Parts: sequence; structure tokens; C-alpha cells
Amino acid sequence: WDSAKAHYEQAVRLDTSFALAHRRLGTVLGWDALEFGRGSPQAAAHRLRAGALRAGLAPRESLLVTADSLFASMTDFTGDSASWRLIERLFSTLEYAARRYPEDPEVWNELGEARFHFGQCVGATNEETRLAFDARRPRSGSPPSAALLDGCPRRLRSRRSTRVCGTA
Repeated sequence: WDSAKAHYEQAVRLDTSFALAHRRLGTVLGWDALEFGRGSPQAAAHRLRAGALRAGLAPRESLLVTADSLFASMTDFTGDSASWRLIERLFSTLEYAARRYPEDPEVWNELGEARFHFGQCVGATNEETRLAFDARRPRSGSPPSAALLDGCPRRLRSRRSTRVCGTA
């Protein structure tokens, strides 16, 4: 991650309007901090910045940047109507992307991550979450969220779901 972080930081320094570099820097910082995949406030800031800069991107990239930006917005989820609209928009964006790009593993991974972290807010089941992760057919490994669908860490998911969605 260190070399990826250094290269994305350099890309952002060279072109502050490089949306895809902001997105990937947000991803690297998020995984580095390991806070439910969202990471540090800096990770969220880069994802939000990428969302603000998405105009002119190819449709697939625009959808993924939009989803990352919406996901980053959830760090301040308060349960008010605006927060629920963000969740609805996140899922509608990713579900549309999965229909438009059904063979794209990154799209399916993003949908799986959204379902893992916020799926209980919209009634997504563990099976639906697992199907999204399975659809991406990784060449090596699985994201930590996929592994957490089974066993003891489910308690952590329930606590997070209660905190974020107000449900267990």
C-alpha cells in the first residue's frame, strides 16, 4: 500500500483535479486505517473530492466515483431523511452499475461492500451480500468484508448496523 499511496499522492500533487487519483488515494487511505473499509477522515475527503470532480469521466468510472463519494458521506450518517436519501442513492447507483456492467468485478465488489456495511438498512440479506462478492470472482483473496459474513465477527456487524441504521 505504501507505494500505491506514494504514487496516488504524487498524481494528486501534479493534478489536483485528477478524480481517479483522488478516488484511489481514498481507497488506499481507507484500507490503511482499517475503519470498516472507510478509513480516516483524509480517505473520506479524497473520495468526496473525487465525487466533486467526476464530470467528464467515462460512465463506468463516473458511477464508481459517485458510489465511493456517497459511501464516504456515510461517515456522518445521522439517521435523518438526508442520510437515508444518501443510502438509497448509493444502492441505486451500484445496482444500476451492476446491471450495466454485469461482468465487471470491481462493480460487484463495490456493491458487496455497500451491502456489507449498509445492506441491513435497505433489507439486503447476507446471501445477497455474498452473491455480490461471489460475482466478482477474484483471482486472489477476498476483501475482509466477505470473510466477516461468517462466524464471530457477525456480532460486530450487528453493533455497526445498530449504530448506523438504528436496527440490529
